[in-house]
Amino acid sequence: MAFFPIFVELKNCLVVGGGKVASRKIDQLSEYAKKITVVSPKISEEIRTLKNSQNDSEQTCQIQIFERFFEENDVEGMSLVIAATNDSDCNKKVASACRKMHIPVNVVDIPELCDFYFPALVRRGELVVGIGTGGKSPAFARNVRKSVEDFLPLNAGEKLEKAAKIREELLAKGKSPANDAAYNEAIKL
Repeated sequence: MAFFPIFVELKNCLVVGGGKVASRKIDQLSEYAKKITVVSPKISEEIRTLKNSQNDSEQTCQIQIFERFFEENDVEGMSLVIAATNDSDCNKKVASACRKMHIPVNVVDIPELCDFYFPALVRRGELVVGIGTGGKSPAFARNVRKSVEDFLPLNAGEKLEKAAKIREELLAKGKSPANDAAYNEAIKL
């Protein structure tokens, strides 16, 4: 059965792991999450750089690092959790803690422990397209993403903002956007 795509607000995310794979996940999440907590006894320089660049910029995502082993209560209050360690016992412990708390978890490269998969993403401002393969082939998703990137105009995010403004103005006047010529023109790619 296919996975259902869903777009959610990410308030607090936990990434367990401090290496290259964790760094990639943190980088992806930092565009969408308000806060990312990283727990690992060893933290890569890439993650430290991400933390400093996010925390020193105008970005809304804050990255917090705890250099220690994972503890079950680390998952409390999280929107979602990523286990990206090379320790299978730790990954299983993370997945188990999340299941007890009904928190979605992704254990990198272990589909049977995942509640969700990372999609391949195309982003143009607030316009986000996610491509999923149910964890079957990330490379296939990347190829589809490339096709979508080639198709989607670079200014699609700007066009979305223009359409949103027209829609808001029409709704404020009690009019239907569906029947408005300017709105219908604005939503065209």
